[in-house]
Amino acid sequence: MNIRLDSLNAVLNAFVVWREQQPLALGIERQIFQLVAAQQPSASKRVVQKLLYRHTHQRSYLLKIGQSGQRFNLDGTEDGAILPEQREYAGRLLVMVK
Repeated sequence: MNIRLDSLNAVLNAFVVWREQQPLALGIERQIFQLVAAQQPSASKRVVQKLLYRHTHQRSYLLKIGQSGQRFNLDGTEDGAILPEQREYAGRLLVMVK
């Protein structure tokens, strides 16, 4: 499964939002599944979910959730504000990540 994770991560690194660990839009997995369907990298739902979990629980990503005001789609367009409770949750996760 790690080969599939690394392969999908490499595909997603083509997107600045992913590469720079900007706050992702809620429901971003739909965009990722569309990308998987279009480019046909070997990635199951489980692989996508595992990669998203790994990506969104990294310290640098959580810090950006706390600092940023907006969430982004893969193409870089804004997709809603980060709510105060989401910032608080990211802060609680940061304590555990340290």
